[in-house]
Amino acid sequence: MTVTDMPEDLIYRLRKRAEIRRQIATRKSVQENKPDRIADLLEEAANEIDRLNAVIIIIYGDNMSIWFTSDTHFHHENIIDYCRRPFAHAYEMNNEMIRRWNEVVKPEDTVYHLGDFAMGPKTLIHPTREKLNGKIILVLGNHDRNTNTMLAAGFDRVYDDVIKTLDSHTLYMRHKPELDTSKWHGCEYHLHGHVHEHYTRHGNAINVGVDVWNFTPQRLEALLSSSPTPTQE
Repeated sequence: MTVTDMPEDLIYRLRKRAEIRRQIATRKSVQENKPDRIADLLEEAANEIDRLNAVIIIIYGDNMSIWFTSDTHFHHENIIDYCRRPFAHAYEMNNEMIRRWNEVVKPEDTVYHLGDFAMGPKTLIHPTREKLNGKIILVLGNHDRNTNTMLAAGFDRVYDDVIKTLDSHTLYMRHKPELDTSKWHGCEYHLHGHVHEHYTRHGNAINVGVDVWNFTPQRLEALLSSSPTPTQE
């Protein structure tokens, strides 16, 4: 276990349990529209673990880098035309995205992939993942296979969404954009994919998809320094 492995998994489970408790209609607190104290405690515990984990990394250091990307769509021939990608065919696209990935991501690094990793037969997923450096935490997209399939294909963690503190910033991550800031679980920034080339940034909602980031995973500082897409301001 490292300081970033188990805490992240525990944080996710605590927040999901709090969310489930708040949605059970038979609970008295839900029926009376009152706060659920146990759900609140679960949420507080998750926030404290997240905060302490960030402090540990600051104090003791971390020899890995963290990267973000989304919507690689490996093996998807039609995505080249749909999104006007600068490749002749999927074989060229796959090789070039793998090359650019491994050019920046080291084996000890962690990549948050926010969904739609690959298209086509599921037998292609594992060989493609094996060519990519780093630990990959996958946030499921609408074109991804189920959790068990993606774990079997070599992904280190698979989630529906993730809340994380990094460099003193709180991040809410999921595949499809959620532009209602009240649904960001109190986070400062929302990282997402799904929209491909349509915009880079809408306020503090940032598209990490490869189509607007030169088909290369990005560090958080690059994402946060991006400018809003003019048509979205």
